[in-house]
Amino acid sequence: MNIRLLKINAMKRFVRWLNQPEVHHSTVDYWASSFCNGKEWENINERLDSVQERFSFCCNRSKKRKNWKSSMMRSEQHVIANKLLHFIEQRYERKKHGHK
Repeated sequence: MNIRLLKINAMKRFVRWLNQPEVHHSTVDYWASSFCNGKEWENINERLDSVQERFSFCCNRSKKRKNWKSSMMRSEQHVIANKLLHFIEQRYERKKHGHK
């Protein structure tokens, strides 16, 4: 069993990644113009790639898990991420107090 996401800090990183907002289309249009290429465009492009990766992850996860079926909407991704984080925090508290 892969337990790396069962760590609190790893789950917090996962939640931040899942909750990362998309880049507004007007920002992309402005920085994609031919006269505005530089470090800012590289950062926006990285964020666009991250958003696409997140979307692909949610699509693949929805094929395997029934509670991820509605994860195509951003609000549902936020709810699922927070449920996972809450579960890991509760698990950590139980383990800290000596319960199984």
